[in-house]
Amino acid sequence: MNNGPWQFDFSVLIMKEYEGKGRPSGMVFDKVDLWVRVVDLPPDKRSEAFGKALGNWLGEIVRVDVDKEGFVRGSQLRVRAKISVFEPLVRGFFLKKSKEDKEKTWFDFHYEKVPHFCFDCGRLVHAGGICIPPSDSSSQWGRWLRASSG
Repeated sequence: MNNGPWQFDFSVLIMKEYEGKGRPSGMVFDKVDLWVRVVDLPPDKRSEAFGKALGNWLGEIVRVDVDKEGFVRGSQLRVRAKISVFEPLVRGFFLKKSKEDKEKTWFDFHYEKVPHFCFDCGRLVHAGGICIPPSDSSSQWGRWLRASSG
C-alpha cells in the first residue's frame, strides 16, 4: 500500500485499505497517493508546515519527508498526498520569496512514479472514458511532470 502508485496495462491501479465498516461495494476508489517533489525552494519553505499546507492544497496530505527537526535535508521538498484521479495534475505554483517581493517565482511539481496520464487534459482517469481538455491545453502537461528516478 505504501509503495504505490501502481499501474496495470498503462492505467492507474487504485488500492485502498478496507475500513471494516460498511459494504465493500460502497467503497469509492477516486484518489491515489503520490509523492510530489518541489526543487530549489527557499530554505525557510523546506519545512514540514509548508509541506503540509502544500499537500492539503494538492489534495489530502499523507506525509512530508522531513527530518526529526521538521526540515528537509537537501534541496527537494517531498510531499505525499492523496490526489483525485479525475482532476488534472497540478503543474506547479507561484510563490513570493518574501513579503517585499513584487514578482512571484514559479516552482514546478514533479510526480514520482506517476502512472500514465493524459497529456491533453492532465488527468489520470477520464470520467466516462471521454477526454475533455481545457480550451488551451497546448503543452500544459507532459513528461516533465515525472520525477527522475535518481
